[in-house]
Amino acid sequence: MQRVFSRDDAKEVLLKKYNTLIVDYNLLSERPNWASNLLIQSGYAKELFLQSYFGNNIDNLNMDEKKKKKNIISEKYEQKKGKCDKFATSLLIYDEIQQVKGSIPSEIVPNNITNDSLITYSNEGFNEFGPELHNINGTLCKVGMYNKYGTSAGCYKYVSGDYTSDEIAELDQYIRATHPAWVKIFSATKAYNCHSYAWLELVVFNKYWINNPDSYAKSASFTKIGVNRPAQNKDKIIIDGLRFQADGFGNTTYALHSVIVYSGGTGASNIQTQSKLGKYGVYNASLNDMIDFYGGATYRVYRKN
Repeated sequence: MQRVFSRDDAKEVLLKKYNTLIVDYNLLSERPNWASNLLIQSGYAKELFLQSYFGNNIDNLNMDEKKKKKNIISEKYEQKKGKCDKFATSLLIYDEIQQVKGSIPSEIVPNNITNDSLITYSNEGFNEFGPELHNINGTLCKVGMYNKYGTSAGCYKYVSGDYTSDEIAELDQYIRATHPAWVKIFSATKAYNCHSYAWLELVVFNKYWINNPDSYAKSASFTKIGVNRPAQNKDKIIIDGLRFQADGFGNTTYALHSVIVYSGGTGASNIQTQSKLGKYGVYNASLNDMIDFYGGATYRVYRKN
């Protein structure tokens, strides 16, 4: 590989290698663990490397190379989609770019990823109270309401003040050391929180922070399955504490954490979830782990109508 890096056409060579790379996503899905031989056998390790390389060198690509990279990402994303959602390889490049540049250039994001990650709705979205910026959670934000599901919730829109690269690495390392079984999807960021990630579904491009998801959960768009009930894929779950908390917009809630179910089950021990962990990143973990992590007492299951 060192010989490739020393070549004048290294970027072109690596683009070709990535374009022809075949990753056995079914193998990853059937055997979802982190054994090194599995990562190599499936081709996953190579894709991790290539995604990381191009994420860190995105500014060194010319427009034609960026276009080729965009098309490759689009194809790999479709190949992986729905097969092994525990593995975030096809989106790792955006995690890397976010750390290096602080933002993700729209021209390198394929339409199929944008359509899946940034869902827009007519007459819905963020409505700010005014142009002034507020210091919220250590960042500069605009304050307003986010309209969705025919209702609204108090919301902060991130403007600036995210972690440095060193801080991100430290926070990522903490979770890796303390919870090695959890699978990282995106790195630590202050730009959004768990309720926003679960209920607004903005994924990579999320810039919103919501302290109280109850109005969304109680809307006509969702059916409450119950408390401490079985859940299925795509259900949304709110983990509750024992005390009301102020949401900063004149309301209170028991909600401590929101998650999205990616693998259903009969109870907290076998329900698998994905969520944004406060000041940390986005991770896949069991519902039991999330309840323990947040000190939750019960959980509510909601299903989209």
